[in-house]
Amino acid sequence: MFSVTREEFEDLVGEALDTVPEGLMRLADNVVVLVEDNPPPGRHIRGLYRGVPRTKRGHNYVGMLPDTIHIYRNPIMRMSSSAEDIVEQVRIVVVHEIAHHFGISDARARVRLTYDAAARLSRSATAAPMPSGGGATTSTRVSCSASASRSAA
Repeated sequence: MFSVTREEFEDLVGEALDTVPEGLMRLADNVVVLVEDNPPPGRHIRGLYRGVPRTKRGHNYVGMLPDTIHIYRNPIMRMSSSAEDIVEQVRIVVVHEIAHHFGISDARARVRLTYDAAARLSRSATAAPMPSGGGATTSTRVSCSASASRSAA
């Protein structure tokens, strides 16, 4: 297990949001990203989207509370053995949950992420390896609006 502080993890989530294409982030609407330590009891997940996907919103979608994307710190750290692992896992989970905001199914999101990961691995095969490192639920809000801004609350 590779550990990072809560603040470092929140920064990684912000950096992952920054990797989402700007044009796509401009289309994100009424959604917030929350960093939490653990998923709900009995759930073995790294992230969760709750809301009405953009593709399902109709003319009556007004005055609604924001959709939420939950990114769970402890499960991601447990499956990571290095700084590179945790950065990659955070990015994968953030992108996967944003895909749900846009109405993309789990199956389609997994296929695309698998393809992207394979492409990155093949491009970095000759790169030098980077050094590796060896509760209660609280949350931090990272806002995601149509203007692609983010802030910690």
